[in-house]
Amino acid sequence: MSQLTEYIIALSNLYGIVHKDIVLEIYNDQNEDRVSMVDIEEYLGTPPEELEKAYIYPHQDYFVHEAILEMDEFDMMLNEKGDKPHYIPNKKELLKYVDEYYFEIEQRKRLKKKQSNSEFLI
Repeated sequence: MSQLTEYIIALSNLYGIVHKDIVLEIYNDQNEDRVSMVDIEEYLGTPPEELEKAYIYPHQDYFVHEAILEMDEFDMMLNEKGDKPHYIPNKKELLKYVDEYYFEIEQRKRLKKKQSNSEFLI
């Protein structure tokens, strides 16, 4: 899997929807080997198989998680996002989001730690 594919999957998993400009900006800020808008638009026109396997699909100028498209929430998500800035983790943290369950895994670890430090009344 190419690094650009990993970025598109990670950003889509993190945000739900990600505009091609954001992919370009974040990728080029975090990598010495830069990509062009033409590279990203090729993914929009002819997405690699890995995107579909990760449930990420091109829609207009965005990469979108399948659940948002299936639930017909694309416009709602864009409206809610508005002009709010994106949270941009460092490269190492961001690429953990290639695993669509990454957030849930981290939450589960925190919950287990909290439970092990607490006393439960029965």
